[in-house]
Amino acid sequence: MSIRDWTDDAWCGGAYADNVVDPNAGDVEAPLRHGFGPIRFASSELSPRYPGYIEGAITMGRLAAKEALAALGYDEAAIAKLRANGAVA
Repeated sequence: MSIRDWTDDAWCGGAYADNVVDPNAGDVEAPLRHGFGPIRFASSELSPRYPGYIEGAITMGRLAAKEALAALGYDEAAIAKLRANGAVA
């Protein structure tokens, strides 16, 4: 068995979330938030609201799904139809 004290690890900081706190860093999450084509990343750490919390994960998940559908050519009417059929939240 191996036991490790992660609080002293230089790369993890002992936290459960990955929020960037470097005052010299720009918006380092922007490239991930932007995605590539219809591919979007969604996590609480990328959320514009409540980063690091479940509310942030839900917010970012909904935003990423809406952006991915838009990138695939779905307009608001098509998304509303999918929502009415229970295909999306």
